[in-house]
Amino acid sequence: MTRTAKNSMLALAMIPMVLSCHKTGEVVEPPPINDLRTYDRVAVAVKEDPLGGFILLCKNTPIDGRTSELQVIHADGTEGDRIGFDALPLRVEDVVFDADELLYTDFAKGTDGSIFIVGTARQPELQDRLHLVVQRIGADGVAGIPFRRFLVQGAVVGAFDDADLQQDLDGLPRQRALCELRDAGHLLVAVRWETLAAAGIRLYEFNVSESGGATSVMDIPLGGPTHRLHQFGVDPSTGHVVVVVDVGNSPGQHQLHVSGYSTTSGQWIAEGSSVIAITGAEPQQLVHDGQGFVLTGYAPEDGNDGVKPFYSRFPNAAQAGIGASRLELVTSAERPVTTYCSASRGGVLEFLLHVHESSALPPYFAGDISSDLLLADLGGAQTLQEPRIIIPGQGLRAIGMFNVDGTRVVIGTLHPYLNGSYVHTFYLVVNGSSLNE
Repeated sequence: MTRTAKNSMLALAMIPMVLSCHKTGEVVEPPPINDLRTYDRVAVAVKEDPLGGFILLCKNTPIDGRTSELQVIHADGTEGDRIGFDALPLRVEDVVFDADELLYTDFAKGTDGSIFIVGTARQPELQDRLHLVVQRIGADGVAGIPFRRFLVQGAVVGAFDDADLQQDLDGLPRQRALCELRDAGHLLVAVRWETLAAAGIRLYEFNVSESGGATSVMDIPLGGPTHRLHQFGVDPSTGHVVVVVDVGNSPGQHQLHVSGYSTTSGQWIAEGSSVIAITGAEPQQLVHDGQGFVLTGYAPEDGNDGVKPFYSRFPNAAQAGIGASRLELVTSAERPVTTYCSASRGGVLEFLLHVHESSALPPYFAGDISSDLLLADLGGAQTLQEPRIIIPGQGLRAIGMFNVDGTRVVIGTLHPYLNGSYVHTFYLVVNGSSLNE
């Protein structure tokens, strides 16, 4: 049986499972979706392709602590090209790295069709020297000449030992690089390093039109080795950059520090910062929706064991803390509610929500096979209005929502056949152009 046939059968099989989540004899409506597909892949991130469709950053298996490939998904959900990381050059300038020490954690695609893949590489034989590595794939699919930058000596791979809210849901270490293209000629990178005693972030600007030759650099210290680099975003119209990291020393008592920078002058310039004073907030997405930055995630409730979504919408980093707020979903009662992505539609901010069983424990998605997937508008008084169930009781985790030709495309991960120990990727199209359709 081909992979495509297998995926189609799995997607079709989910529809009766969804409908079966109702009492016998109860009249139910079919799920409000136009298309549902699954792929035998473990996606950890998704970005919209500027040339159309989407690109997934994937692992081979759920238990892998490293990524393995980029997979193109066309706008209609069909699979396109694959870029396997095992085919990327191991020689980067004058260093040949061991494949097991290379960790690719982000990518950016330009409007010319070229793709930049960023990550870190360690040299255990040379006092654990850590480097930033940048690979480039041309529009013709041919790997270009990679380049590197030395970061620190004595680097360690920061992993998580306990299953809690601070554990990376995709099983990746704290060590990572994130990137964005400011424009066709400038690649911006934030890379986190960690030793036994300290941790920090280094910001780079590469002039990729000159093969990565010209750079500007800035260092951001972190308060402790466990503090994380969460998100890195760019306003495409102005080039302003936002970086989201942890602050606070007590486990589980961290808050978020949002800092802003500009690079358009050829050097990194700090442009203000603020703290999001929601204790334990776990941000999952940072996007610029044309009106400003939107930070989305979930956080513990005050005096309660559950969690609720939170968000902050801000024009610049100095104002990120002002508008940050937990969001209420009245219909969820006492059930934990998480969110991993949001999107603006017609000026209204929409959230994809996951309403878990009341007994669910963090990190929630790891073994969740029964949460409901909902779509809701952001209303007044920080309340999520008109929640609409998209897929009930199947434990889907939406990691990206996109507006394509007037429809919503949702991409994420699920546990196929109600198996909490394995993860596949799904693509679905929500029918109707508004919540009321």
